[in-house]
Amino acid sequence: MSIRRFVGVVGLCLMFSIVASRADDAPTTKPEPTADTAKGAVKLFCHRLLAGEADKALELCPADTSDEDKALVKAAIECYAAYEELRKNTITKFEANEAIPDNFTLYGPKPPTDSYVDSAKETADADDANRVELKMSTYYPPIVAVRQGDAWRVVPRELFRSSSPNRDDPGDYFKTFIDHAKQLAQDLADGKFQSAREVQNENNRRRSDYMRQQSERRRKGGL
Repeated sequence: MSIRRFVGVVGLCLMFSIVASRADDAPTTKPEPTADTAKGAVKLFCHRLLAGEADKALELCPADTSDEDKALVKAAIECYAAYEELRKNTITKFEANEAIPDNFTLYGPKPPTDSYVDSAKETADADDANRVELKMSTYYPPIVAVRQGDAWRVVPRELFRSSSPNRDDPGDYFKTFIDHAKQLAQDLADGKFQSAREVQNENNRRRSDYMRQQSERRRKGGL
């Protein structure tokens, strides 16, 4: 075999090896959860909240969901979106002057993650075969799902109570943090922060203050 031919064969082998390794490393797309199980319905509901799809999220709620709880769904979506926009704007503001980690986040209200839902203990209601509770900790109330027809539906208020420090009024939680996100966004635009870390620290301070207030209220006899 000539040297030129040998080099050509080696080059082809190397190219095929690289292509194969990239195929192996390609991210796999998880199938979308479905509402044929309680946990699947909860995960799909949370996905739709994060995607800002209010109408599709409400399709996963029980038929008798109150107008107040429907408004709660929309408030949650507004809050999640406000925090995501603030996070992106913070990165855009400072990325030219500082190294911002890929996982940079601003902690605020968020729905349960898939892995969190998967880890929940599912318990059937002893008096209602079409109702289950998903308990993820002894500290927070359970998520409640009900079966209507062939699909499971998520009781929105119970899901928000399960992930809110304000268990009796998750609407206040969303309203407070929507206001926080708007104020932080304004302060960011006005140049009051010198780094992404300062935005993060101020957000953490506000979050800690709110959680401390709720803890104190519960200690004094609230929920």
